[in-house]
Amino acid sequence: MDDAIITVPTSVLRNLSNNYLADLFVYYNSSILFPLTEESIESNNTISSPVIAASVLNTTQQLTNLTEPVVISLPVYLQNYSDPQCVAWDFLANGGNGGWSAKGCNTTEIHIGRVNCTCNHLTNFGIIVSLNARMGPLQKNSVLDILSVVGSAVSIVALITTIVTLLVFKK
Repeated sequence: MDDAIITVPTSVLRNLSNNYLADLFVYYNSSILFPLTEESIESNNTISSPVIAASVLNTTQQLTNLTEPVVISLPVYLQNYSDPQCVAWDFLANGGNGGWSAKGCNTTEIHIGRVNCTCNHLTNFGIIVSLNARMGPLQKNSVLDILSVVGSAVSIVALITTIVTLLVFKK
């Protein structure tokens, strides 16, 4: 399932007056509009999910520190990664240029190909992962590769032994 899911608590809408009930949800298939900082790139981190945004239009109320969390579930594009973390776009970070921050977000569940999290505010959300460590499917593939090489070597030795035996004991 490659769907990005965001659930905004009803308490957010209940606390707003009727004039402000225009919710805005945006799905970005690529994170190109939300670049990583040099520090993240040097740490070999990358955004490996779509970016999903939630906001309420025409409100002057700041939708932060919500009593009920926003629940987010995002697919992870990469297969070989470690340390998935839910992050939110902070428009004020990096001198107003914006940047990813884990502040106010908690990673709640990690599944193969999907990460679930909760955040206490509305903004743009994504999943940042580390490419440094190799885990999961890559480890399994490495073990399978080693077993394949060993199995092939044993088969070749057995074949050569069979051919030599046939040639030596041929009547």
